[in-house]
Amino acid sequence: MSKITKKEVELIDDNSNLYEFSRDLILNSRKLVYHKEEFIKEEFVLFSEMNKLQIDEKQRKKSYCVKCKTLGDPKIKTIYKLKKPYKYLVLACKNCGSKNLEHSSNHNTKRKIIEAVTNNLCQK
Repeated sequence: MSKITKKEVELIDDNSNLYEFSRDLILNSRKLVYHKEEFIKEEFVLFSEMNKLQIDEKQRKKSYCVKCKTLGDPKIKTIYKLKKPYKYLVLACKNCGSKNLEHSSNHNTKRKIIEAVTNNLCQK
């Protein structure tokens, strides 16, 4: 397997809509995935598990905060800087205000959502 140059990685980072790159790489959450067959299979397994548990759309869109380790809906936070753009909006955790979120498109977040729903069902 050939190595990816720094310039190619910058190109991928700049083009967030790029989904396939050099036949064996796909882009998800600004990370390169080398085994796309495994990635697609894992995506399908998570999707079918969410359908089995009848997880509604509202729960599927939750984000995972890495700082406070909670699942929840993100809030919009205004960030101010001295340079342009002076003011911009980011998604942040409702509990701690951290910008370090894993969004619902991430496999780890999907696993956390499934785990939370199964734990809640077991406690009832």
